[in-house]
Amino acid sequence: MFDSVRMRDRRKRLGLTLAQLAVPLGVHETTVGRWEGGAVEPSVSRVVALAAALRVPFEALLKPVPAPVRRVYSAAEAVRRRQLGADREQVGRASRPFPYAGTTAVCGVAA
Repeated sequence: MFDSVRMRDRRKRLGLTLAQLAVPLGVHETTVGRWEGGAVEPSVSRVVALAAALRVPFEALLKPVPAPVRRVYSAAEAVRRRQLGADREQVGRASRPFPYAGTTAVCGVAA
């Protein structure tokens, strides 16, 4: 997904105006302004051209992909799993009608 904030920051760091950036891309400055404001997302080919004009890699204009979300088990759940010697999926599904019922689960993004 395109990151308009990174685009704006890079453009300003280079000291370019919207009009100056629009010329090598072959678009009007209002189009560049709409990309920068987040109103419209440019096509992939335009992002490639934009990256070249801003002298950054293509990936620098994309939002980072979040780390996978993982489940954190309660201490009691961890002890029970070790005692039973089974893997998470089997214990969770065999012991409860709903796999996550009765656990203290916290979903978060791994850093």
